[in-house]
Amino acid sequence: SPMISTTEPLLKAFLQAIAPEEDLLPSQWAEKYRMISSEAAGQMIPWRNEFCPFMVEPMDTFHPDNPSEMTVVKKSIQICASEAMNNLWGWIAHSRKQSQMLILGTVETMEDYSDLRIKTMIRDTPVLAAIISEDTRDATNKKLLKNYPGGFGKMGGANSPVSMRSHPVPYLLGDEVDGWTADAGGEGAPLDILKKRTYA
Repeated sequence: SPMISTTEPLLKAFLQAIAPEEDLLPSQWAEKYRMISSEAAGQMIPWRNEFCPFMVEPMDTFHPDNPSEMTVVKKSIQICASEAMNNLWGWIAHSRKQSQMLILGTVETMEDYSDLRIKTMIRDTPVLAAIISEDTRDATNKKLLKNYPGGFGKMGGANSPVSMRSHPVPYLLGDEVDGWTADAGGEGAPLDILKKRTYA
């Protein structure tokens, strides 16, 4: 009846609001929620762990039940490790609701990555679009800082000590670390700087 069709969306929203928090592993979150943008895959498609089964274990080491303090992935190029890192970014923002830092080799590279990979992931993954504004007029939306309920996603370059400064965060993500500068602006090795910005 018309009344049922009108109230169904309200009922669904209410049930979602009162549902208990999901404690998903990063790989489970990715399979349930993550959409790969057309800019990365040619067409928008849902993530499937079978695409890169060897990335499931590294992703899941980030869950708090795992005793690992640091996860290092030695990889070749173009094996979807960056997409796995994006899965972690989305899982931290949506499922863990905690702050994080994502660091690439340079600020310029990070700015491009934010536009081409993070922004499009937020746009095409509904649970992220629901909590992170991509309206350029919104003060919470900046290219290298995304705010969401419970925390923020700070992004920066290993060549810039300023971009790595932040309140302490529980999660740190980095890509192509072997290409990072040995000394960030005279302040020491980027990894050493970043370790001081993280907490358990």
